[in-house]
Amino acid sequence: MGKRPACVGSGLVTLDVICGEGGGRPGFFAGGSCGNVLTILSYLGWDSYPIARLGDDPEGDRIVEDMGRWGARTDFVGRERGSPSPRIIERIAPRGRAGHTFHFECEHGKRLPRRMPCTIKSAGAALSDIPDAGVFYFDRADRGALALARGMKEKGAVVFFEPPRFKDGGDFAECLRIADVMKRCGGPGGIEPGTGAPLEIQTMGEGGLAYRTNSAGNGSWRRMDAFPVRRTVDAAGSGDWLSAGLIHRLFGGGSRAIPAPDKIEEALRWGSALASINCNFAGARGAMYRLSKKEIFRLAGLVVRSRNAAEIKGAPGELQPHGRSRECRICLCGA
Repeated sequence: MGKRPACVGSGLVTLDVICGEGGGRPGFFAGGSCGNVLTILSYLGWDSYPIARLGDDPEGDRIVEDMGRWGARTDFVGRERGSPSPRIIERIAPRGRAGHTFHFECEHGKRLPRRMPCTIKSAGAALSDIPDAGVFYFDRADRGALALARGMKEKGAVVFFEPPRFKDGGDFAECLRIADVMKRCGGPGGIEPGTGAPLEIQTMGEGGLAYRTNSAGNGSWRRMDAFPVRRTVDAAGSGDWLSAGLIHRLFGGGSRAIPAPDKIEEALRWGSALASINCNFAGARGAMYRLSKKEIFRLAGLVVRSRNAAEIKGAPGELQPHGRSRECRICLCGA
């Protein structure tokens, strides 16, 4: 049995508080772009090492337990006494009205605890202890993450950058310069200007995606359609499944080079298939709680071959909170 591929990640790791269509008890799951991508990679057979700062509280316990349930290595997740762990509320639209909304305030109007950036000191400590990894994933351009990106690139890792929005100059420009793969969510109006990264990907939801390679100067954008979904329960996490699927297919075999366009398109199709499958379930990683790795691989293969939606047998079911018996608090306002 060969050595498992490994990915180190830094960025948004939160507690997702998922409120279903019928109300009732919410579900509590590890979330955030970085949290989701690294946990999905663990599910797909990788060794994943998230680097994050959480509070020493029940919410942080839930995040660590959920990621650990799927094999993520949480040795580099710091727990800070007296600080609340970050959380985001997702409300799923009623049946028949596909969609979801994210909320950063509780129902009493108080802002939810936010992410604590990785510090340069903790980044340096992690770099000295982290095992060799083929990929470094990050979604925030703070100085700690930038230090990690530099250090991991010096060790030979592929750097995958997926920011939620673009900024000008400073640390963000340096993140763009270091990135080997740059993925972003674009608007429905068309393809935005490129950044010059060796591989650039722009997603457009139901409008599919575009990608280009810049290994020999500025390449031209190539469009790919999205796979249809017969009955969307929740599209949250689609981009995270695409990212994890792309990383798995491009770099899971040990390669650390950007491959030819045909290999990129194959990986993008497979990642898109994973995303379409997950849309049948509630939560950003809902498919993981209902389907085995063998089953999701089988379904993804069917979607890619047929270029159509996967037929998911059985109802997705209600959200099932899990973890420690202590109740999580959605907010800290005391109401």
